[in-house]
Amino acid sequence: MQVNTLGYVWARQDIDPDEVEARCRDAGLSVFEPSYYVGILASPDFERNVLKGKEFLESGDSEGRKLAMEDKDGRLVVLTTNPERFRDMTAYLGTLPGAAGTFAAGISERGESLRELKTKYEEARHALKYRILLGRSESALIRYGQLRLRDASYRMPEDTVRKLANMLGTDRDKEMKMLLMELFDPKALAEADIAYFESVSQALNERVFDQAFRTYGEASVDIIKMHRMAGSLYNFASIQDYIHNVESLLLRLSEYARDLKSAHVDQKEMARALAYIHANFDKDLSMAVVSNHVSLNYSYFSERFKEHTGESFVNYLKKIRIQKAKELLAETDERIYEISRRVGFENPKQFNRVFREIEGITAMEYRQKQALA
Repeated sequence: MQVNTLGYVWARQDIDPDEVEARCRDAGLSVFEPSYYVGILASPDFERNVLKGKEFLESGDSEGRKLAMEDKDGRLVVLTTNPERFRDMTAYLGTLPGAAGTFAAGISERGESLRELKTKYEEARHALKYRILLGRSESALIRYGQLRLRDASYRMPEDTVRKLANMLGTDRDKEMKMLLMELFDPKALAEADIAYFESVSQALNERVFDQAFRTYGEASVDIIKMHRMAGSLYNFASIQDYIHNVESLLLRLSEYARDLKSAHVDQKEMARALAYIHANFDKDLSMAVVSNHVSLNYSYFSERFKEHTGESFVNYLKKIRIQKAKELLAETDERIYEISRRVGFENPKQFNRVFREIEGITAMEYRQKQALA
């Protein structure tokens, strides 16, 4: 009954102190008054640590009372009148082979009344959040009382996040990395309250990443996975892992946005290029002339033109000229050499060669065929 009562009290968000006290007193938890602590052990990917922690608490004779349970997230939650036992447990886990850096524990300040049980649980949870700021060599036990030293005056830099959002899709990768480092500079990592990092993470998600997906649409599976991971600081073992993920996501998203922008620009410039060719097919046109008209590099234009039309510039121009020649052959009585000149060929011989290459018959044969139709 005691475990169920604590599980209910700690899971409820809107429970008031009077109800907490009444339920806990009915469950016989008053034996923990007037001095108790709440500790939480978290080891997301190493369940063994939770089992070993439980075994340690249950082994041997120890002073004071204790009650241990696992919460819905698989963490070990301990209510105890002897905080030293909880501290000894974390020290013991740290001596196990390969355990360093695989777990963290948060412990509340002293509680006196059952009315405070929910508050003390939240203190332990809050202390546990700071595990991402710990180095592997630091103590895995975080005391809520020591967090008073953290500076709560840090504010999320709105301008920095706005600049990051604006730079997506540009070639400013180096500047983006520098801005990201401003958000997580060493001074902030050493001094700032966890709320600062939570606000930065939320701003990056809402104003940079989510906005990018709304603007540019779904990206690759890898980018989507990185985006989901970046959704919470606490998906990572350390703040450094989070920063690395965010930096990679920023650069990948920026590259994705650049590609989409480039494709959009290419479509627009190719439309201009084709319009120019259709309007000037009878002139002395070349790849260099058209690429210069749309202000694109010659080699880049050549590659993109073939991707866009499915054929080379020379073949495309030939087909445009022959199509116009066919219209003139069918609709006018102009001489073939005049038509060849009107559609941009230097001489009738070249015209006839290209016409037969494309249509399979000569220009004269085409005209005769049209006359019989």
